[in-house]
Amino acid sequence: TVDDLRSLCATAANHGIDVPFVFDNLGRRGVEILLGGFDESSHRLAGRAAEAWVTAARTGNPAHDDLPWPAYDPGGERLVALLDRETAVVPDPGGDLRALWDELAPVPRPGVVVD
Repeated sequence: TVDDLRSLCATAANHGIDVPFVFDNLGRRGVEILLGGFDESSHRLAGRAAEAWVTAARTGNPAHDDLPWPAYDPGGERLVALLDRETAVVPDPGGDLRALWDELAPVPRPGVVVD
């Protein structure tokens, strides 16, 4: 049922839930079933996300006037742009959990044998 779907979406990470924001089409029929109601900040986020995708396609960098997005620096601080009702750039969110997963299930690297 629609209520079951809303309940699932409210309690889980859902594949594709970002698509209405990326294409700034929160007004499409059915989107409210997945995401619930929208307010001004929802529409502002959709505009920022859509502009980031267009800007990235055009320039290779998603940053634009309304969205700071630092370039990735493999030797630097692990900065992440969080896109939410309020956007922010934060250092290594969930770093402790990420480090735990790195320890439990290391990413295979060419030529490196993991015991």
